[in-house]
Amino acid sequence: MSPKSSNKTNLTIKACENYVHPLVSCTSSLYNDMATAISTPPKLDRASLQKIAELFRVFSEPTRLGILQFLKGRSTSVNEIVEALETSQANISKQLRILYDADLLIREQKGNQVFYSIKESMVFDLCSIVCDKLNRSAQAGADNYYEI
Repeated sequence: MSPKSSNKTNLTIKACENYVHPLVSCTSSLYNDMATAISTPPKLDRASLQKIAELFRVFSEPTRLGILQFLKGRSTSVNEIVEALETSQANISKQLRILYDADLLIREQKGNQVFYSIKESMVFDLCSIVCDKLNRSAQAGADNYYEI
Protein backbone atom coordinates (compact mmCIF):
# COMPACT_ATOMS: atom_id res chain seq x y z
CA MET A 1 0.00 0.00 0.00
CA SER A 2 1.41 3.41 -0.89
CA PRO A 3 2.04 5.96 1.87
CA LYS A 4 -0.73 8.21 0.53
CA SER A 5 -3.44 5.56 0.76
CA SER A 6 -2.08 4.44 4.14
CA ASN A 7 -2.49 7.97 5.50
CA LYS A 8 -5.98 8.20 4.02
CA THR A 9 -6.89 4.89 5.65
CA ASN A 10 -5.58 6.11 9.00
CA LEU A 11 -7.63 9.29 8.68
CA THR A 12 -10.73 7.28 7.85
CA ILE A 13 -10.20 5.01 10.83
CA LYS A 14 -9.45 7.97 13.13
CA ALA A 15 -12.62 9.67 11.92
CA CYS A 16 -14.57 6.52 12.71
CA GLU A 17 -12.97 6.36 16.15
CA ASN A 18 -14.20 9.88 16.94
CA TYR A 19 -17.61 9.53 15.30
CA VAL A 20 -20.55 8.06 17.11
CA HIS A 21 -23.39 7.02 14.81
CA PRO A 22 -26.82 7.37 16.42
CA LEU A 23 -27.43 3.64 16.00
CA VAL A 24 -23.96 2.16 16.29
CA SER A 25 -20.99 3.48 18.19
CA CYS A 26 -17.46 2.98 16.93
CA THR A 27 -15.97 1.05 19.81
CA SER A 28 -12.29 0.27 19.97
CA SER A 29 -13.17 -3.35 19.18
CA LEU A 30 -14.85 -2.25 15.95
CA TYR A 31 -11.89 0.03 15.25
CA ASN A 32 -9.47 -2.90 15.66
CA ASP A 33 -11.62 -5.14 13.45
CA MET A 34 -11.73 -2.44 10.75
CA ALA A 35 -7.98 -1.85 10.97
CA THR A 36 -7.32 -5.58 10.60
CA ALA A 37 -9.73 -5.91 7.68
CA ILE A 38 -8.15 -2.97 5.86
CA SER A 39 -4.54 -4.00 6.44
CA THR A 40 -4.97 -7.74 5.82
CA PRO A 41 -6.17 -8.66 2.34
CA PRO A 42 -8.06 -11.94 2.13
CA LYS A 43 -5.92 -14.92 1.20
CA LEU A 44 -6.83 -16.69 -2.00
CA ASP A 45 -7.48 -20.39 -2.07
CA ARG A 46 -5.42 -22.77 -4.21
CA ALA A 47 -7.99 -22.87 -7.03
CA SER A 48 -8.03 -19.07 -7.29
CA LEU A 49 -4.24 -18.92 -7.33
CA GLN A 50 -4.24 -21.53 -10.10
CA LYS A 51 -6.60 -19.43 -12.23
CA ILE A 52 -4.42 -16.36 -11.74
CA ALA A 53 -1.30 -18.32 -12.70
CA GLU A 54 -3.04 -19.61 -15.84
CA LEU A 55 -3.88 -16.07 -16.92
CA PHE A 56 -0.31 -14.90 -16.31
CA ARG A 57 0.90 -17.83 -18.44
CA VAL A 58 -1.07 -16.40 -21.36
CA PHE A 59 1.25 -13.37 -21.27
CA SER A 60 4.43 -15.48 -21.22
CA GLU A 61 4.87 -15.89 -24.99
CA PRO A 62 6.43 -13.04 -27.04
CA THR A 63 4.26 -13.66 -30.11
CA ARG A 64 1.12 -13.29 -27.99
CA LEU A 65 2.42 -9.99 -26.63
CA GLY A 66 3.16 -8.88 -30.19
CA ILE A 67 -0.40 -9.76 -31.20
CA LEU A 68 -1.83 -7.78 -28.29
CA GLN A 69 0.37 -4.82 -29.17
CA PHE A 70 -0.67 -4.99 -32.83
CA LEU A 71 -4.38 -5.23 -31.95
CA LYS A 72 -4.28 -2.20 -29.64
CA GLY A 73 -7.09 0.09 -30.74
CA ARG A 74 -8.16 -1.86 -33.83
CA SER A 75 -9.93 -4.86 -35.24
CA THR A 76 -7.63 -6.76 -37.58
CA SER A 77 -7.71 -9.83 -39.80
CA VAL A 78 -5.52 -12.83 -39.19
CA ASN A 79 -3.71 -12.15 -42.48
CA GLU A 80 -2.78 -8.63 -41.36
CA ILE A 81 -1.42 -9.98 -38.08
CA VAL A 82 0.62 -12.62 -39.92
CA GLU A 83 2.13 -9.96 -42.21
CA ALA A 84 2.86 -7.54 -39.36
CA LEU A 85 4.51 -10.10 -37.08
CA GLU A 86 6.31 -11.94 -39.89
CA THR A 87 5.60 -15.42 -38.66
CA SER A 88 3.57 -18.35 -39.95
CA GLN A 89 -0.20 -18.32 -40.09
CA ALA A 90 -0.23 -21.56 -38.10
CA ASN A 91 1.72 -19.94 -35.26
CA ILE A 92 -0.47 -16.80 -35.27
CA SER A 93 -3.64 -18.91 -35.31
CA LYS A 94 -2.37 -20.98 -32.38
CA GLN A 95 -1.52 -17.86 -30.34
CA LEU A 96 -4.82 -16.16 -31.22
CA ARG A 97 -6.67 -19.27 -30.03
CA ILE A 98 -4.87 -19.14 -26.66
CA LEU A 99 -5.66 -15.42 -26.25
CA TYR A 100 -9.28 -16.01 -27.31
CA ASP A 101 -9.70 -18.98 -24.95
CA ALA A 102 -8.40 -16.75 -22.13
CA ASP A 103 -11.31 -14.40 -22.94
CA LEU A 104 -8.97 -11.55 -23.89
CA LEU A 105 -10.02 -11.24 -27.54
CA ILE A 106 -13.19 -10.82 -29.57
CA ARG A 107 -13.42 -12.87 -32.77
CA GLU A 108 -15.68 -11.82 -35.67
CA GLN A 109 -16.26 -13.70 -38.90
CA LYS A 110 -16.66 -11.36 -41.91
CA GLY A 111 -17.10 -13.34 -45.08
CA ASN A 112 -14.18 -15.74 -45.35
CA GLN A 113 -11.94 -13.73 -43.01
CA VAL A 114 -11.71 -13.71 -39.23
CA PHE A 115 -11.08 -10.43 -37.41
CA TYR A 116 -9.79 -10.08 -33.87
CA SER A 117 -9.90 -7.20 -31.42
CA ILE A 118 -9.13 -6.70 -27.75
CA LYS A 119 -11.93 -7.62 -25.36
CA GLU A 120 -10.12 -6.91 -22.11
CA SER A 121 -8.34 -3.55 -22.07
CA MET A 122 -6.78 -4.56 -18.76
CA VAL A 123 -4.08 -6.32 -20.78
CA PHE A 124 -2.56 -2.93 -21.51
CA ASP A 125 -2.70 -1.91 -17.85
CA LEU A 126 -0.87 -5.09 -16.93
CA CYS A 127 1.68 -4.66 -19.72
CA SER A 128 2.21 -1.05 -18.66
CA ILE A 129 2.97 -2.13 -15.10
CA VAL A 130 5.51 -4.66 -16.36
CA CYS A 131 7.06 -2.13 -18.76
CA ASP A 132 7.33 0.43 -15.95
CA LYS A 133 9.18 -2.11 -13.81
CA LEU A 134 11.54 -2.99 -16.68
CA ASN A 135 12.15 0.71 -17.37
CA ARG A 136 13.02 1.37 -13.72
CA SER A 137 15.47 -1.53 -13.81
CA ALA A 138 16.94 -0.36 -17.12
CA GLN A 139 17.57 3.17 -15.84
CA ALA A 140 20.66 1.85 -14.08
CA GLY A 141 22.54 2.22 -17.36
CA ALA A 142 20.87 0.36 -20.20
CA ASP A 143 19.42 2.21 -23.19
CA ASN A 144 16.30 0.04 -23.50
CA TYR A 145 12.87 1.57 -23.13
CA TYR A 146 9.83 -0.69 -22.90
CA GLU A 147 6.31 0.21 -24.00
CA ILE A 148 3.32 -1.69 -25.30
